[in-house]
Amino acid sequence: MRRRAAGFTLVEVVVAMALLATIMVLLYAGLSFALRSWDAGDANGRKVADRRLGENFMRRELTELFPLRWKSANLLRFAFEGEKDHLKFVSSRPAGLAQGGLSLVGIEVVETDRVRNLVMRRAMPDDDQVDFSPLDKAESSLLVANVDSVTFSYFGAENERLLRSTPVTVALVVPSVSLLH
Repeated sequence: MRRRAAGFTLVEVVVAMALLATIMVLLYAGLSFALRSWDAGDANGRKVADRRLGENFMRRELTELFPLRWKSANLLRFAFEGEKDHLKFVSSRPAGLAQGGLSLVGIEVVETDRVRNLVMRRAMPDDDQVDFSPLDKAESSLLVANVDSVTFSYFGAENERLLRSTPVTVALVVPSVSLLH
């Protein structure tokens, strides 16, 4: 009787290698999917955190609104300018750490390279300031990136004109958010 040699046949080795290759491909696909999911979740988490920081900063800034009147002999009007796409007002928060007093603040959406960002400009007013012209030369600070649209709504009366009474909202690309609920 002839004795069989110990070991595997060539067919068994090929089948084992094919199974091992299949398992490795599935393992690699699962790990790469998990890494992509982790990165997407991390990016979304950073976007939400950045959005919340912008919201909180804007809430604090709007609570510091100061009812300054422009110094004009012909007209009695508040230092406040608001349209549906921008907002300009006077804040009691200083324009810089070393500077004290009031500051002019402008908030609007600025589009650069097909990306719309909510930005803020801040400048110091002169003693005889009659408009928001210093904001045109002020450096802008990013509040919220990738903003789809922004609508400012407010209520109050100025020069016999009553404005609407709805909350200030900012709609981001992903996800939407409502400011000052």
